[in-house]
Amino acid sequence: MERPQLRRFGVYLAVLLLHEQQHLQLKLRDPEFVAGGWVGKGVIRSRPFDAVVVGLSNANWSRAIPNGPIWESVLKLGNQVMLGNSASIQPNLQYVFNPMGQGKVDDALVLGLQMNIAF
Repeated sequence: MERPQLRRFGVYLAVLLLHEQQHLQLKLRDPEFVAGGWVGKGVIRSRPFDAVVVGLSNANWSRAIPNGPIWESVLKLGNQVMLGNSASIQPNLQYVFNPMGQGKVDDALVLGLQMNIAF
């Protein structure tokens, strides 16, 4: 008997927009944050419960903040590997554009590992 295919795909979008506020005689805009991406489960036929994630996020701050950050963006690629029914590991690769938001630090390549255990 053939195993059913469990391929599923989805997209996500998150937006955070806050109001302006008066602070220390400056009119500041709270940070704006936008993130979106794609998630594919069962992309690799031999690993039907694993997921691939590709995402992009961007944060913008008020230019009225003295010496403050202006913008930062992150491109992320991850692969969630299921280890049975209740555990997974997710190595990920992130490229950070304009780290710290001020243009003073070179773009950064970041390697990460996330572990999940459900009980």
